[in-house]
Amino acid sequence: MDYQLVYIVSDARSGSTLLDILLSKNPKIASVGELHWSHQYFNGNYFKDKINKNLCSCGKVVTECDFWEKVENELNKGDESLKSLESLTIFPASRFKRFWMCLNLFFFPNSKNIFEKEKNEKVIHNSIKIHKAVAKVANTPIILESSKESERAKYFDYKLKDNVKFIFLYRDGRGVAYSKMKRGISLFVASMSWVNFTLRQLIIERSISKEKRIFISYDELCLNPKTVLEKIQRFIGIDGDFQEQKHFIHNLGGSPYRFSQKEIRIARDDKWRSELKPFERIWLNILTFIPNFLIK
Repeated sequence: MDYQLVYIVSDARSGSTLLDILLSKNPKIASVGELHWSHQYFNGNYFKDKINKNLCSCGKVVTECDFWEKVENELNKGDESLKSLESLTIFPASRFKRFWMCLNLFFFPNSKNIFEKEKNEKVIHNSIKIHKAVAKVANTPIILESSKESERAKYFDYKLKDNVKFIFLYRDGRGVAYSKMKRGISLFVASMSWVNFTLRQLIIERSISKEKRIFISYDELCLNPKTVLEKIQRFIGIDGDFQEQKHFIHNLGGSPYRFSQKEIRIARDDKWRSELKPFERIWLNILTFIPNFLIK
């Protein structure tokens, strides 16, 4: 089954899970969530969420989820398996190397010397296999993935050509850093990781043709969700209303509230404006000034 991919690019703690869930309310869209963790999920070693480890957003362990079992059966027809497919995470893991890889992808897309190019092409090839299986099982023309990796986006751009569109979701770096700090990450690491990711995100965004990408602000999404969703819907090229109640969403990864079957309460998290310490505020104001300016 042919399909169109909609791919969300954003840093962690920037609203990607919220946007994923909201878009998934459209019956023409099937979400796979953070698919790059699928190998860890289906082999029982997803390490990021120790409380909800290896759970599909429907609440079942992924290996016991009826939906993913059907996807597995579909893959089996081609002698593939969700367990046997290798890791779908882009190489290399180093943020420094990824930054240089982004520059290479931007300036020299056909170079054979791009970091781990052969491995990453295989990663994308295997991801597309899962996309096609999900599209067939869900009987939907659009697959939504929120793995967030900017380098992954560029590889999809090369491979899928006109059958992919990208949502670049941005949030003020001070809010992202504060959210990460609440989870035990140091001020330095939280802020520098956002700067690194955002610069990579901007490089990749500008390397993709304008008709295939859309810019979405976290603040705009929280303050005017209906307007933003309609804007994205027009960009994707679909119509129809977003349903308040829909069948279970079977995505992987993301924030814990993806398990809630209640109506989502959309509220902008602005606690960083009042709770950052003076030194933290000064540091973040200086460090995030230029990237924040570039994304506005």
